[in-house]
Amino acid sequence: MNAYGSDVMPEMAGLSIIFAIGVILIGLVLTAGRVWIWCKICSKTGHPWALGLLMLVPLGDAFLILYVAFGQWPVHRELDMLRLQRNLGGDDGEAGSGAVV
Repeated sequence: MNAYGSDVMPEMAGLSIIFAIGVILIGLVLTAGRVWIWCKICSKTGHPWALGLLMLVPLGDAFLILYVAFGQWPVHRELDMLRLQRNLGGDDGEAGSGAVV
């Protein structure tokens, strides 16, 4: 018996350590999944995939969301360039001219 009149305390300490390890592992898995998802989103929008690693930086997640939401995507920049090339090159309306629509 201990000062509290029971031998339950050492068992409770063991359970709290196991619980803490479980919570930490779940947090790491969720963080890794979140970073992986944002890396995929960044690569699909035409940005470098490593931009998704900003999710690990404090306040980096807020910056990344605003940057992706309001910034010009490289995919749109390329589309605008192709449209400009098509318009500058003259559009004579031929079906096989290779113009991007």
